[in-house]
Amino acid sequence: MQGVKIEVMPLPTMATVTCGLDVHKDKIDACILINEGTVEGKAMLKTFSTMRGALIELRDWILSFNCFNVLMESTGVYWMPIYFLLEAISNMNVGLGNSYHMKNTPGRPKTDKEDSKWTARLCMLGFILKSFIVGEPFRNLREYTRYYKKLVQESSRHKNRIEKLLQINGFKLSSVLSDIFGTSGLRILTMLCNRGSLTVDDISPALDSRVKNSAEEVAYAINGDMKPTSRVLLKLQLAKLEAHDKEMEKIYRYMLDLSKDYSREIEIISSIPGIGKLSAMYIIAEIGTDFSSFENSNYLTAWAGLAPKDNE
Repeated sequence: MQGVKIEVMPLPTMATVTCGLDVHKDKIDACILINEGTVEGKAMLKTFSTMRGALIELRDWILSFNCFNVLMESTGVYWMPIYFLLEAISNMNVGLGNSYHMKNTPGRPKTDKEDSKWTARLCMLGFILKSFIVGEPFRNLREYTRYYKKLVQESSRHKNRIEKLLQINGFKLSSVLSDIFGTSGLRILTMLCNRGSLTVDDISPALDSRVKNSAEEVAYAINGDMKPTSRVLLKLQLAKLEAHDKEMEKIYRYMLDLSKDYSREIEIISSIPGIGKLSAMYIIAEIGTDFSSFENSNYLTAWAGLAPKDNE
């Protein structure tokens, strides 16, 4: 599958005991498969809830068979709790099966319980492919970088709503200020939602020295009186934007704290033209610092999100 890193699980040719997990939102179908020298082997099937207590029962059930080779199949994020619980066990070889490879392997059954048995058998044979899972410290950083990216996108949508409101009311502030959400723009917007209309004398002290257009030109672009209903809406939107920006600042500080141990790597990555410190943190969070899991640079750049898709 193009753009996805897959690798062979480091299992022996034929493991003695394996476990296959088919993970859903509210249940986990599990199968312990014991190699007894027969083609099918001995299979023990059991279904567990996805509640925290049940996950611990599942872990203990797997260990009761002295099983240290686990392969799971899942969609979404449902696999994460049990994966994180199992990876903390010493000598545990746990993997998330690459969905593309598992779906296209001949012989796949149609029922969920048989799916877990099939997964355990693929794990026992040792030729299934697993998805790349970055280490725990990088996963912690990733939670913040991905959330920060969502906040950036939401911030853009907030700004677009404010700009749309101004245009509807005939205020062309964006035509005379390069950034209406800069220091000068926010001062003017705040006064506008409080007063409804502004004069040259109101605008002049609000303009920063770097603004190219004069106070008269800015006043001409926003000449008029904003309706009370629009003023209330503008005030609410500005308050939401301010709170949003404060949240982004807080998240960014957490990101800096979580990435301080990788400052050298971030410095190296950010030396690449077009990649700043923030983008470097994004990359580190997605791929970690150990690149030995990637076959070549093509896989690495694809997983880091630097290679655009060309799906038809």
